[in-house]
Amino acid sequence: MSRTERRSSAKRVFLALAFVLCLTGAAALGLMAWFQWRPLARAEAAYEAMRQTGRTSGEEMDWAGLQGQYPGIVGWLSAPDAGIDYPVMQGADNSYYLTHLPDGSYNAVGSVFMDAANAPRLTDPMTILYGHHVGGGKMFSPLVKYRSEEFLARHPVMTYLTPEKTYSVEIFAAHEADGNESAFLWAYSAAETPEDAAHWLARLAARSDISGEIQPQPGQRLLALVTCSSLGENAPRYIVYGILKEQPK
Repeated sequence: MSRTERRSSAKRVFLALAFVLCLTGAAALGLMAWFQWRPLARAEAAYEAMRQTGRTSGEEMDWAGLQGQYPGIVGWLSAPDAGIDYPVMQGADNSYYLTHLPDGSYNAVGSVFMDAANAPRLTDPMTILYGHHVGGGKMFSPLVKYRSEEFLARHPVMTYLTPEKTYSVEIFAAHEADGNESAFLWAYSAAETPEDAAHWLARLAARSDISGEIQPQPGQRLLALVTCSSLGENAPRYIVYGILKEQPK
């Protein structure tokens, strides 16, 4: 299947995926209450083990070890001061990691994962990551705090690590979205001219809850982080956007 066909398929399933993302997050909350938070505790124990064994020092990762044990890993999103520090997985579709941890074990908390249509080396104009809103400040729950300019001022930059490169992620926009957001997200990648990209960025700025000091220019690569806006079963999505900037070695 070509990249274009994969993106077209991704657009068709985005609404269903976004709904399942929220529904599963709500189901995860119910399970956690029923089993005294055991799924979240087990998930966080697994992620902490990955942090301890996978990070050699600072932003240096043992990629050979991580890839050997977790073949689906493609990166690591790090913003510990904002409450986010997780491996990024990618599957053959956008369903598996909704309910599976990086080691393949079933868990309603799931994993942070990259859209199956994206290139794992971040060569697309727009790369999309998904993660559950599970409460307790875990997984992608902290993203909704970017509604606040104050939170943005305290946490303006994340780090995205890959086996090949390290990127800063400069947060510049965030907004609540409905299930029709697929076409809007992928439209940035589909922009054929700088003018098209500039128009898309202007539309995003008009709907954003925040306004970062640094704004993207047409052609810059972006990262979209997608979660649910609350723990409600049919909660709208919340999307946070950052500019990807490669860091020198």
